Amino acid sequence: MVDVFNQISHLAWQEILNRLWQFFLVTVIFWLGRGLVNRFFESRLRHKVFQVAPKTSPQRLQTIWTITKNAINYAFYFFYVYAVLGILGFPVSTLVAGAGIAGVAVGLGIKDFITDVVNGFFIILEGQYEVGEEVKIGDIRGKVQTVGIRTTIIQGTSGNRYYIPNGDISIVNNLSRENRQIVIDLPITDQTQLEDLAHQVQVITEGLSQDYAEDLTAEPVISGVVKDTTTGKFYYQISFYVTNGAQGRLTGAFYFRYLTQLQQAGIHLLD
Repeated sequence: MVDVFNQISHLAWQEILNRLWQFFLVTVIFWLGRGLVNRFFESRLRHKVFQVAPKTSPQRLQTIWTITKNAINYAFYFFYVYAVLGILGFPVSTLVAGAGIAGVAVGLGIKDFITDVVNGFFIILEGQYEVGEEVKIGDIRGKVQTVGIRTTIIQGTSGNRYYIPNGDISIVNNLSRENRQIVIDLPITDQTQLEDLAHQVQVITEGLSQDYAEDLTAEPVISGVVKDTTTGKFYYQISFYVTNGAQGRLTGAFYFRYLTQLQQAGIHLLD
């Protein structure tokens, strides 16, 4: 009886030592493999990627790089846990099947999270906007402070900070790219002397073109009398094309110049 017990005990210790040895080998292979891959990414691929896309902003390249490296690390951890569970004798295939069923239920609960991550990845990849640029997302307008894989942080003009889930972002107006247009609409009535108005507008527009030549990207366009199809009112319209970022400062200055000089010339506009 004692011999049988000793034999069983001996076999048990052999099994334990064998599993410990397997665990040790798997752990060493995991850490060495992960370290070599990360070092290869940092020393070889990182420099080449930043050279291949020199026109892409460093912030966007860094974000894409971090996401890719994290995905590879997660894959290493997954296979490591899978191997350790197998060494410990857990029925891995059964667990994976169960995880698949549970994953469906969990997936329904994290649908929004996945949508945020996927949409955030494409926002970064396509470069729809970057840190420091002024954008308008829905009713929110301000400067981009952070572009994350799940959320975008906007600093509003009032100082408020908005955390917007990337999954909720469908239409983006990037106000920091391309030149901008300023449209001046001067309301007129049937009492407005159009010939005098046209002459004064021409003089004022030429003066503005000279005074703000550095901000203009093209010659102003005087469209003349236009009708608002919604309200039925008439306007005398002038369009300016200015450098990005100058539109806020110049719109008020242009309206002020037109209104004050037209008043001085005795031109009657709609009150």
